[in-house]
Amino acid sequence: KINEIKALECLCLIEDENDKRSMLAIAQEQLAQILPEAKVILLQGIAEIRQKQRAAMEGYLAFLMPVILAVCGAWVGVLAMVNVRDRQQEIGIMRALGYGSGRITLLFLGKAVIIGLLGAAAGFFIGTALALNFGPGIFKV
Repeated sequence: KINEIKALECLCLIEDENDKRSMLAIAQEQLAQILPEAKVILLQGIAEIRQKQRAAMEGYLAFLMPVILAVCGAWVGVLAMVNVRDRQQEIGIMRALGYGSGRITLLFLGKAVIIGLLGAAAGFFIGTALALNFGPGIFKV
């Protein structure tokens, strides 16, 4: 026994674009042919509110994500500069041993890239695990 059918943003109701009847009347007419005892309730308002909420969240995240990435990139850069400043004696020893500036730079940049990739991977897996465990309880669907 069918007790409920939900159709959000269903565009299949209108066959003729010149038809001026309401979506509710069209849905009632089409459903009456298949299920004569069925009752049609239009929840368009809720669907529109959810769509607006999704669009607002997408706009918010489209602004926020580049800012977060820029701040994280700047933070990694600051940490790399502090690392270089704290290791000036070691850099001097490496230069005295014959290492060139390019090789020393590559060493520090390589370290920053490896730490960044490990942090990104850890953040991805921890964030995914938290989202899967706690997300359904917070965001009820």
